[in-house]
Amino acid sequence: GYAGIPAGIRPYLQTPRPDSMWVSWFSDNSPSGQIRWGVSAANLTETMATGLDVLGSGFHYHSGRITGLQPSTWYFYQVSNGAVKSEVFRFRTPPPDGTKTGRLRVLVMGDNQIIGENRYEKLIACCKAKIEGSYGKPIEEVIDYILMPGDQVDVGTLDHYRNLHFKQCGLISPNLPIMTTIGNHETYYDNGLALYRSIFKYDDVSSANPPGPEGEIYYAYQMANIAFIHTSSEHTGNTQKQWVRGLVDALKTD
Repeated sequence: GYAGIPAGIRPYLQTPRPDSMWVSWFSDNSPSGQIRWGVSAANLTETMATGLDVLGSGFHYHSGRITGLQPSTWYFYQVSNGAVKSEVFRFRTPPPDGTKTGRLRVLVMGDNQIIGENRYEKLIACCKAKIEGSYGKPIEEVIDYILMPGDQVDVGTLDHYRNLHFKQCGLISPNLPIMTTIGNHETYYDNGLALYRSIFKYDDVSSANPPGPEGEIYYAYQMANIAFIHTSSEHTGNTQKQWVRGLVDALKTD
């Protein structure tokens, strides 16, 4: 057995930066949502309205970027659609770029694509139990973020993005940001990756080089004093190759 996903809105964190964090979630047909946050659970002093993308019937996508944050700081937040409110969750911002922290712990997991057997949900639950059992702390105090090397979904449909990738990581996605990578399965039924580009917010992150010239499908960023490069195996060719080459050259002199 394993701990199931708690009920209620389970937000999905992405694109952690020292001064910002994206918060996203799906609903059936709710209007634009709201995020409240602050430095203590009892004092959520800041409020913002989220964007609303109606991606399809029954697939309302809410997303907002919390900005003006301090690095290496815990923040507490709650999201809502009208009267429906989530629990209060927390996350920690990364340290300033270039900081030597002594360690950065990244949970790498991927190929979660089978929706019918809840593979991803079980992997998440087992990772959480193993890490918290080994360290004696909540997983978000041990791991800095989650990196996925591709095939988050079997097919790039709204059903799989909502009910596989977003839903099945709900045990930890409100507390730990996730960064994904294009695999071949993301391109099935979403050949131009229009849905992927709508859901994931990577187009303005960069490290030592402009963001990938083809948008969110490949990108780079810095965490502490480490540069992470997410390339796309589905976009071979000179454009991505030259971008990676320029990035490596810039990082060599950093």
